[in-house]
Amino acid sequence: KREGALAFTEAVDLVLPVMAAVTEAHDAGVVHRDLKPANIFLARSRRGAVEPKVLDFGISKVADDEDDSHLTASDAMIGTPCFMAPEQVRGARNASPASDQYALGVILYQCVTGKLPYRGATAFATFERIVRGEYTRPREHVPALPEGLDAVIVRALSPEVSGRFGSVAEMGAALLPFASEAARALWSSTFAPAPPPGVTPTSLPAEVSPSVGTLTGTPGELDAKSPPRASQRPLALGVAATIG
Repeated sequence: KREGALAFTEAVDLVLPVMAAVTEAHDAGVVHRDLKPANIFLARSRRGAVEPKVLDFGISKVADDEDDSHLTASDAMIGTPCFMAPEQVRGARNASPASDQYALGVILYQCVTGKLPYRGATAFATFERIVRGEYTRPREHVPALPEGLDAVIVRALSPEVSGRFGSVAEMGAALLPFASEAARALWSSTFAPAPPPGVTPTSLPAEVSPSVGTLTGTPGELDAKSPPRASQRPLALGVAATIG
């Protein structure tokens, strides 16, 4: 509301740490079910850096927990209308990590266009559009948006779960090329795809394609520049504290 549509690089830089936090939750078997800008706070570190934090796991779903009757009846809807995936519209028990991915797609759409993909005169009208998948592609609002980034957002907003990325981490890997150089260096070890079986870091060519969001240089230089591995993701503690 304050700044309007964000430059796409800035938007991706803000969303990547959010995706890292959500990936941590998914790895722990937790589906957030209510991801939206109001549940993402921009904290400042002691050095002044902006650090997005994912909050409000109050209606989250824990894997293998069949009894969420304390939250909802089995046919009820949970979430915020404009950010709910079609399967959530049909019922809260249908929510999965793919539903969180869908919400992240809506958030990124809003960041780069300043608009929501779905908004009807009533909640029911909004739900109808969500289920039908009726929305304007991001590039129609912002022609300068890279086609590849437009494609990532559109894939995350697929009405069918099978049409989305295999995971939030996979979506993050697809977004890395559109991040700033600093963000790519920070998040490449979290989101970049693992090398094919039998390929070791020393057998990789010196020049690595920017499509996977890694740094360029010799294997030794890459090791020196790379951030901590996934077990040391920067937002892991933030997520644990939030869930706790």
